[in-house]
Amino acid sequence: MKEHAHGCPFLHWNAQNLKKGLSNTGISESDIEDILHVAKLQPDGRPSGCRTKKDACNGCARHFQVLYGDSSSPPHETPNDWFDHSNRFFIPA
Repeated sequence: MKEHAHGCPFLHWNAQNLKKGLSNTGISESDIEDILHVAKLQPDGRPSGCRTKKDACNGCARHFQVLYGDSSSPPHETPNDWFDHSNRFFIPA
């Protein structure tokens, strides 16, 4: 049986799982550390201060910037927003 994933990994995953997931996509260690920092997650898995949905969205936006080199990325409120916005890099308008 396949495992299902629902929701935003930046909001629901701990730092260790998020780091592992990001590593599997070929993102450099320094970029992963930056993404975790922006999302207010420390590499040891502890939250850095009081995390909010905005912190998760900021980490998601930084991840998008690292993957696609797009600093004009709008905030992604849901995983579907991220998916829809990333499609513009693969599907011609």
